[in-house]
Amino acid sequence: MSAQAHYFKIGLFVIIAVAIAIVAIVVLGAGAIFQKRVMVETYFDTSVQGLDKGSPVKYRGVQIGKVEEISMVAAVYDVDRRHIMVRMSLTIQDFGDLTKEQVYTSLKGDVEKGLRVHLAPQGLTGTAYMEWDFVDPTYNHPMKIDWKPKYLYIPSTPNTIARLSDALDRVMRTFDKIDIRDLALNMEQIVSKVNDKLGGVDVKEISRQAVLLVAETRETNQKIGQLILKSEKPLKQILADASQTMAGARRVMETSGKPLAQSISTLKGTTATIDHMAKNLDTFSAGLPNTLSQLRTTLERLDRLVAFQQQDIEKVVVNIRQISENVKELTENAKMYPAQSLFGNAPSKSHPGEKR
Repeated sequence: MSAQAHYFKIGLFVIIAVAIAIVAIVVLGAGAIFQKRVMVETYFDTSVQGLDKGSPVKYRGVQIGKVEEISMVAAVYDVDRRHIMVRMSLTIQDFGDLTKEQVYTSLKGDVEKGLRVHLAPQGLTGTAYMEWDFVDPTYNHPMKIDWKPKYLYIPSTPNTIARLSDALDRVMRTFDKIDIRDLALNMEQIVSKVNDKLGGVDVKEISRQAVLLVAETRETNQKIGQLILKSEKPLKQILADASQTMAGARRVMETSGKPLAQSISTLKGTTATIDHMAKNLDTFSAGLPNTLSQLRTTLERLDRLVAFQQQDIEKVVVNIRQISENVKELTENAKMYPAQSLFGNAPSKSHPGEKR
C-alpha cells in the first residue's frame, strides 16, 4: 500500500504541475495568441545576416511586431531573382482603434511619405532586428519588383553599415583609377618650376619697394588729414547752407502741396472725360464702315440710273430751257403791253354799213 500511495502522490504532483504550466501559458500568452495581426513583407538585395525568425520589428525603437518568415523570393514567387524576402506580422492594437483594412490604407499612405524598413544591429551580439522609420523619398526610391506581393509591400533601404561600405568601395574604386605615379611626377615638376621662378626673384628689391610704398602711403595720409583740417570751416558752412536749402525746399513742397493735389484731381477728371470721348469715338468708328458701305451702294445705284435715263434727262433739260425762254418772252410782253396780257388783242375796226 505504501508503494501505491507513493506512486499516487507522484502522479498527482505531475498532473498538478502540468495543469499549472498550462494555466501559466494560457495566462501569460493569451494576449499574444488572441492579438489581431496584419502581415507585411519587404525585400533585400543585400545580406540579412543576424536576422532570424521571431526577431523584433520596431518603429523608432518601439516594438510593433516580429519577423515571421525569411526566405528567397524565388522560393515563394515564380521569378528568377536572388532577393531575400522577409515577412513580418504587426500588432493592430499598436496602430490605434483601426481595422485591418484601415491599417493597410494608413501604411500605404506612409510609404508614399517615405516610410522605409532597414536592418539594424542589436547590441554587440551580432543579432539584428527590423527598424521602421521615415526617410526622404526623393533619395530612397522603392525597389522595383515585377511580381505581385501576397501581402502589403513595405520598401527597404540599406542599413548604415552597408551604405558606409558602398561609399568606401566607390572611393577605393576611384583611387584605383588614379595614376599615383603620374600625379607624383606632375607635382614634382610643378614644385621644380616654382623653385626656379622663386630663385630668379630679387627678394631684397621687393622688400625695399614695399618699404617705400608704405612710406608714401603714410605721407599721403598725412596730407589728406591736413587738407581736411584746413577745409573744416568751409565744409561746415557748406553743410549749413545745404541744410537751409533743404528747409526751403521742404517749405516750397508744403506750400505747393494743396494746389498740386487739386491739379492731380482735375487731371483725373479730365482723363476720365477723355476716356469717355474715346469710347464714344470707338463706337462711332465701329458703325462708320457700314455707313460708308451704304453710301457707296446708293451712289452706284444713282450712277446707273443717270446712265440709263441720260437721253430723257437731256430732253427734259431742253424743254425746261424752252419753257424758260417762253416765260421770259411772256414777261417782257407783259411789261410792255400790260393790257394785252390781260384782255388780249384789240378787236378790228368796223365801218358803218360793213357786214361782219
